[in-house]
Amino acid sequence: MDAESVILSLINSRNNGIPETEAQKLACETLSRSEWHDGLQNLLSSHAIIRESTDFTPFLRVATTSYADLRLSGQQLMVYRVIDMVGQRGITEDELVKKLHGKNFPIKKDIKKSLKSLLEAQHVRTIQSIRNRKEVLYFAAGVEPTASLTGGRWYTKDKDFDSSYVDQIRKSCLRFSRDHPNDHVTSQKVYQWLTTKGKESTIAPDVEDIAQVLFTLELDGVLRIVGDHIRSSSLTKSKDRSRSPIEREYTLAKQVASPPFFQ
Repeated sequence: MDAESVILSLINSRNNGIPETEAQKLACETLSRSEWHDGLQNLLSSHAIIRESTDFTPFLRVATTSYADLRLSGQQLMVYRVIDMVGQRGITEDELVKKLHGKNFPIKKDIKKSLKSLLEAQHVRTIQSIRNRKEVLYFAAGVEPTASLTGGRWYTKDKDFDSSYVDQIRKSCLRFSRDHPNDHVTSQKVYQWLTTKGKESTIAPDVEDIAQVLFTLELDGVLRIVGDHIRSSSLTKSKDRSRSPIEREYTLAKQVASPPFFQ
């Protein structure tokens, strides 16, 4: 199998792309560094794959579609390629104009005209960033923005913080603690408990969401990390605190007799 095939197979194995460093490590189990570099550059230059940065981490993913299949004009294709290559980060109209205005687009309004036609043909789409309500970002169709832009499950479709969703997770975490008094609370246990409840549960958070809510309950003094009460000094960390948030075990804090979320 040639270098391009090895690299493309690795990237294809991940639906949402793969970190470039991880892809290189896996590929170099069978390829030399020069073969990796040459194969990667060939795939990038042929637009078979795209390199993008997600929260400053270079990611590789397969191009969403063949550019030839889109049947775009030359100017439309140039605009689309820029949008497609930024991937999950998205790009504003002003950023597009700065990148493209010049020899190929001497008139700025031609960029906007091409952008409008791509939107009408549904080759690209827009979202409003939660970081700036006035900021509109463009994405290639089929590309999911990063959670840092959309807020993920924490925000509604109207980009409002979903306090109801958070409150339901808090209630579920505390209810698990109440129903399992002899068991420690972990994000994985709460997740499995909610999964087994099936239709009884009105929410479907992932393990990471639950871990974040458990941490807020710790900060509020409602839960404490198991073993945290036996620290010999404020400079000594409990064994459990060194674990990742998903692995931490909690129990109800002694001072909390009746958490309000049980009502």
